[in-house]
Amino acid sequence: MNYLAPKLRNGFIFKTHFMSQLLNTGTNGRERPTYTYSNVKHWSRRIECGLFKLDNLYIPINHQNVHWLTMRVNFKAREISLWDSAGMNYTNTQYIKAALQYLGDEYMRADDEIKGDELDVVKWMKTWTTADLSFECPQQDNDYDCGVFHLLNLCLLVE
Repeated sequence: MNYLAPKLRNGFIFKTHFMSQLLNTGTNGRERPTYTYSNVKHWSRRIECGLFKLDNLYIPINHQNVHWLTMRVNFKAREISLWDSAGMNYTNTQYIKAALQYLGDEYMRADDEIKGDELDVVKWMKTWTTADLSFECPQQDNDYDCGVFHLLNLCLLVE
């Protein structure tokens, strides 16, 4: 991550266990996903400028401790995108939905300066678009190179 830090330009990368904490999937990553905002409600404090003042938030996802995916939250475009080097998978939607709910929970806690005229969190969440762009990223041709592809996707997105 030291390589990417100078290139982030108003971006932030959450630690690799953010999503497993948000979905409370346990230490082995295989517990039934249960959205648990309280596990991560203080994570945005680590962002100096504040979550909603970022251009992009990058979320590495470790699916069941066996596969890596890459997510980007683009605040300017209000878009949540996910890339999976193994291709599109129906389980990917749980991560996109959890990220949007997380943003909604953070928005509810945000001060009025951030909210402006939009005080209804449900209306605000509907202004976001989501996309599984797994077929638009470099694809792995085996079952074990996902970590390398995750880092490649992250580097391509940050560039």
